[in-house]
Amino acid sequence: MTRNQIITVIAILLLICCCVVGLAFAGLTYMGNTIGSSFENAGDPARVAEIREAVADYDIPAGYQEMAFDIFFMKYIMLTPDFTSTDPLIMMMQIPDSMTSEEEMQREMERSMARQSGRSGNVNMEVVEQKTITIRGQQVPATISEGQSESGITMRQMTAVFKGKNGLAILMIMGEKSSWNQQMIDSFIASIR
Repeated sequence: MTRNQIITVIAILLLICCCVVGLAFAGLTYMGNTIGSSFENAGDPARVAEIREAVADYDIPAGYQEMAFDIFFMKYIMLTPDFTSTDPLIMMMQIPDSMTSEEEMQREMERSMARQSGRSGNVNMEVVEQKTITIRGQQVPATISEGQSESGITMRQMTAVFKGKNGLAILMIMGEKSSWNQQMIDSFIASIR
């Protein structure tokens, strides 16, 4: 396995860990406070602005809070809805261009998902749609998956890989299917620049 493939696998595994955290958030709305306190300065406006400036500009949806942190060379942004809302969680992760190519990242993400046998946390996710969306002026493939949690809640997840300001980025949006706000999601995606 090449260095780039190893780094890509590590990045995908970290993304899967973020997925698990995101799914837990959907079931436990107070998880946002726990996540924020887990990463020093994750909610600090200056730190968030610094990480955001490195990844992509976007408009924050109404009722959402922004958190950001970096681990090693990867940058993460999480947009969490108000604690009384069941709107989906929005996450972006960026890896420097020198670490992997878009094709490698997509292949490794598919391989990693296949190795997981469609499991994401306690939810069996299955692809229900693939479409092309525009992010930062780029036409990119987006994958929409759905699955049912152990508690019977149907979850939905959308992922897409795009070129951020300083490297490849993954956009992941996840939440309950019953409160999936496609209009808000489309507006957010259109605002990424």
